Order: sequence, then structure tokens, then C-alpha cells
Amino acid sequence: IGTEFVFALVVPQLTEPLRLKGKVQWVTKVEDATDEKPAGMGIRFLYEDPDERKRVEDAVEVAWSLASAFDSSSDPQPAAVATSA
Repeated sequence: IGTEFVFALVVPQLTEPLRLKGKVQWVTKVEDATDEKPAGMGIRFLYEDPDERKRVEDAVEVAWSLASAFDSSSDPQPAAVATSA
């Protein structure tokens, strides 16, 4: 908890990955997981300023709109690759 990192969110509709900063807020280990609380972690996005946040939100909105326009039968899934900061 507290680890800061940069990850690349690959969205098929975008030509470049979105590079985002994040900070681990909570972790549920596999051995502590339940049906109600599955294994995983919560990430808080860290933005330099409100303009950066707006640019990321706009890019994601455009990408999902494009995905919906081309293929409404499936739910496109972004992929993320994390590296520690």
C-alpha cells in the first residue's frame, strides 16, 4: 500500500497508450480473498493538474465511443502494464 507507479493503458482505439500515474490504496491477497472481497488491489490515479485529468477522461470517452460505433456486440477491454515509479 502506498506504492506509486506509472502504467500504460492500451486502448485499441487509440494510437498510443495512455501513460497514467497511480498509487496503491488497498490490497486483498489471494489467501485473504472471499466471494465478497476478491483478490486484487485498488489504484488511485494521480494527475499533475485538472487539465491532465480532463485530457485522460476525454481520450477514454472518445475511445469508448469509437469502440461502440464499430462493434456494439462486444465489450472491448483495455490492457494495462504497470511499472514502479
